Amino acid sequence: MLKNLKISQKLALMVVIPIVGLIYFTIALTLEKRDIVHEMNLLQELSELTVKSSSLIHELQKERGMSAGYLGSQGVEFSKELQRQRVNTDKSITELEYFVKDFNFKAFSNEIQDMLDIIFAELDSIKNRRKLIDDLKFSVEAQISYYNTIVNSLLIGINYLSKIITDAELSNRVVAYVNLLQAKEKAGLERATLNNAFSRGHFAPGLYKTFILQVGAQEVYINNFLFFATADQKALYYKTMQGEFVNQVEKIRTLAFKKSVKFQFISSLYAHIGYGGLIYQLNNYILWGESKYLDAFHQQYNSAFTILNIYKNLPYISQAEIEHIEIIENTFNTYKQYLVKTIELKDQNKSVDEIDPILKIDDAPVIKALNQLLTGSRLDIEPTYWWKMATGKINLFRILENNFATDLKVSAETLKKEAQSTFILSLIITGITILSTLSLSYFFACGITRPLKNLVNMANQISWGNRNISLKVNSRDETGQLSSAMMLMLYSIKRSEAILRETNEAYARFVPNEFLQLLKKEQIIDIKLGNNVEMNMTVQFVDIRSFTALSERMSPQENFNFINTYLKAMCPIIRKYNGFIDKYIGDAIMALFINADDALKASIVMLQMLDFLNDIQKAKAQAPIKIGIGLNTGKLMLGIIGEENRLQCTVISDAVNLASRLEGTTKTYKNTLIISQNTFNNLRNPQEYAIRFLDKIKVKGRTKRVNIFEVFDGDIKEIREAKLATLNNFEKAVHLYQQHKFCQVETLMRSCFKKNPHDVAAEVYLQRCKNFLKLDYSTNWEEMAKIVEWGPHLHINDPVIDQQHKELFIRIKNLIMSIGTGKTEEEVDEIVNFLESYISTHFQLEEMQMEQCHYPNSALHKAQHVEFIETVNHIKKNYQKKGGNLYLALQIQQEIVEWLTVHIGEYDQELGQFMNSKP
Repeated sequence: MLKNLKISQKLALMVVIPIVGLIYFTIALTLEKRDIVHEMNLLQELSELTVKSSSLIHELQKERGMSAGYLGSQGVEFSKELQRQRVNTDKSITELEYFVKDFNFKAFSNEIQDMLDIIFAELDSIKNRRKLIDDLKFSVEAQISYYNTIVNSLLIGINYLSKIITDAELSNRVVAYVNLLQAKEKAGLERATLNNAFSRGHFAPGLYKTFILQVGAQEVYINNFLFFATADQKALYYKTMQGEFVNQVEKIRTLAFKKSVKFQFISSLYAHIGYGGLIYQLNNYILWGESKYLDAFHQQYNSAFTILNIYKNLPYISQAEIEHIEIIENTFNTYKQYLVKTIELKDQNKSVDEIDPILKIDDAPVIKALNQLLTGSRLDIEPTYWWKMATGKINLFRILENNFATDLKVSAETLKKEAQSTFILSLIITGITILSTLSLSYFFACGITRPLKNLVNMANQISWGNRNISLKVNSRDETGQLSSAMMLMLYSIKRSEAILRETNEAYARFVPNEFLQLLKKEQIIDIKLGNNVEMNMTVQFVDIRSFTALSERMSPQENFNFINTYLKAMCPIIRKYNGFIDKYIGDAIMALFINADDALKASIVMLQMLDFLNDIQKAKAQAPIKIGIGLNTGKLMLGIIGEENRLQCTVISDAVNLASRLEGTTKTYKNTLIISQNTFNNLRNPQEYAIRFLDKIKVKGRTKRVNIFEVFDGDIKEIREAKLATLNNFEKAVHLYQQHKFCQVETLMRSCFKKNPHDVAAEVYLQRCKNFLKLDYSTNWEEMAKIVEWGPHLHINDPVIDQQHKELFIRIKNLIMSIGTGKTEEEVDEIVNFLESYISTHFQLEEMQMEQCHYPNSALHKAQHVEFIETVNHIKKNYQKKGGNLYLALQIQQEIVEWLTVHIGEYDQELGQFMNSKP
């Protein structure tokens, strides 16, 4: 029954996702409740610490206030009360010390322990601080600051409660509680500040501003408390914070504010009649008559009347005070009238002695009026009364504090019990859910996984290349349908792979697989325009000799049949020796080999195959096939060129061009296989092959001559043995030829040709020697060879100039050697064009360097340049008139060589020595 159900029906029964979701959320809830239990445990511990800290704060606040009153009254007030309070404070300190000994600091961060360390460090010095207070050697500001440090540290510790609580409601309760404590602290500071002020009769410098800030801070903290407090907490606050203590504190605070304002104004007025005041400026003007004292007087006068106007407009001023102010105003106006009179007398040139009797200044009325105002502005509130009222209000805060602390404990305990119950219930539900899920999942999974495992096994077999597999379909559900689809897919894969193999084989005929491998591409479709790789390879060019003559005797179809038969015989040899064909160029083959030995062995076998093909040609009474093979090794770029709609794989390098030139050179020497010096150097063991040094030739497109070697392993046995027998004499003659020792070359080559009449290369050299030796000054060739040979003795140690000299020598050498090969006209064309460029760039460079180094013989040197330019122009005219013939070549050789011998050998050497002597 289960096998016939659809997969969607099976999955509908499993409901795995909802169950997993349930498990997840159940576990999450369980962990959350566990965290709450832990949090509540921490809260209980911190609550106990908070109670102890709060108790100490309360006692320190009272001690701070009494100490301020004691200092303010100079020890008259609060002496006994302060001693009793210190006993209570010490008791609270001892209780806190005893409590923290067993406190679990590890459950919290280092903040609490660091905070308590700071508190106890401060408390260690409390006895010394108390003694300074008793001896009246401690300022009020320093005394309040000391107690504030301890109290603020304790409040910071209590504030840590808000950091560990995540429950929003409880967190609000803690924040409200902390703000209440802060408000209580500011009330305590206000009590201490006013206690000191009332004991002194006025505020000490700076304390009035402190008092204003304390009052403002209380309002801020109370507003914050009311914002975070619950409705019950707010109701309790409003109910508790009323009555005599609250009203009297507000009344006394207002009175202190009013009298302090008046006191500030009166103090400023005193300054206007004292040193630097109105009378002082008036007397200075009488004595000195300078205008700066007039300006100072008017500034003081305006300032004084501004203060008096503000004072008169205070809402809480009495009639008696108004009368005193009028006396002060009248007196100040009298001062001003005296100033006007003084100015008139000064204008009359009256002396000081004449002015003094006229001006009778009496400042007694203004001093008396100011003293009366000052007496009225004194803080004449009894310090003990203020202490009683302020302490009563703080005790109301204490009641709220204790109530809210208890409320926090109860809330924490309630949350803890709820969290514990939820945690246990969550564990039970989670366990049941997990067990049910596992059982149900296993039951349904078995009905799905078994057929799927069979399908997976089949898919693995297919991926491993096994195509001879089958699968029994025995159900009609989705797994059965999937099995049927898998069998159809297997059939489709087999068919596609067969087509792909055929396609790849077809592509490989156009783009060799070796080409793809070198480009690191798996398939032809991976090839992109511009893909390339640089590497060292051996290039092979194979070409049929006189194919045009052969093809003329055949029809087009016979031509195709002939070429395909030839390529069918040759190309497998290339692949056998690890090469691959880059392209067919008509009847020519261009192939590439990574290994030089593979290329050479393939070439020798191809020549042997040619003998087999010629036997077939002979049997058909057809002309034999002759081929030439050129090999060169070097770096080349192998890659893709073209455009988007037409791509071609090819190789680009000078190494390719040289291989093609070498294949063409086989026609000159009438042999079949020529390799370059690079290929020779890359052979593992050249002694395995029949090789001889053939020549050092100039290849078209290159200035520098290249060494070439003949490989004659493909020759018939008699010719091969004869070449081996004459190998030493042949190679010796080739080397002598490079030194222009043509008589010795002729003798050696005649010996080689006599022993091997089929040695066409020896015959070629005999003809070259004949070309040289028939000239009039044939005995000078050897000397000429020494002259045009570039060597270190010609260096002037300037890389650019030396390179240009060297190139000129190579060009002259090529021109001389062309006499033997019969290619004189080509070389004359090249050297005439070269000399035109040379005299422009080379002479300009030399003359510029002579000027830079201030060469003393530059005029003589430049004259040599002029002489050479005239010679070149003469040669150019002959060339334009008669062309590049042998006699012009001899003229160039003679005149240029003579100039080179003198100029480079002497003048340039002298220039080089002078340039090198410069620092």
